[in-house]
Amino acid sequence: MKMKGVSVSSWIWVIGGVIIASIIIVFGVTMLAKFQERNQKIFSIESYENMVNRVTLVCSQSIGNVDYYRVRMPDVVRAVYPAKFVNDLPPDKVAEDIAQLRRAQGRYICMQFFDETTARCKDILNCEIDMTYIGTPSKKDSLADILARLQGQYSVHNYLVIINKTDTKHVDILAQKELVIS
Repeated sequence: MKMKGVSVSSWIWVIGGVIIASIIIVFGVTMLAKFQERNQKIFSIESYENMVNRVTLVCSQSIGNVDYYRVRMPDVVRAVYPAKFVNDLPPDKVAEDIAQLRRAQGRYICMQFFDETTARCKDILNCEIDMTYIGTPSKKDSLADILARLQGQYSVHNYLVIINKTDTKHVDILAQKELVIS
C-alpha cells in the first residue's frame, strides 16, 4: 500500500528507529546517572574514612591537640553521626539535626547513604566523642539544590570540622557549615 510515494513499510522503519533511539538514549542517561552516583558514594566513603582517621589520630594524642578538616558530603549521604553502638541508625529526623547543627555522643562514627538500610560505623578506640551531625540537611529546595539538579549534578554540603581532644578519653568534633561559591 502506497501513500503519495511513501510506503507503509518505510513509516514502520522510521517509527521503529525513533523508538529504538529513544530506548538507547534513556538507557545511556540511566547508566550515566548510576555511574555518577557510584562516584559520589566512593568520594563520600573516602572523605568519611579520612575524617575517622583524623579523629583517631587526635584521640591518640595529648589533651589540647586540635585538627581542622574540610569535608564535602554529596546529597547521596544521609548523615555522618556519632553512635553509642555499632548497629545504631541515625535518628528519624536526622535532616533536622543536621540543619540545626545538633550534637550527640557515642563511641562510633557512622555514615549512612539514603538508599541503604544499614550504616558504616568505625570504632574510635579509647575515646568517647561528642559530635555535630553532618550530611544532607532537610531536602527543602534551596536555590543551590535546584541549580545543581538542573545541571545534572548532586548538591555538595561543605563543612569545616574541628577535632579537639578535650580530655584523656574524650574528643569533641564540631562541624560548621561552609558556603562555597564556585
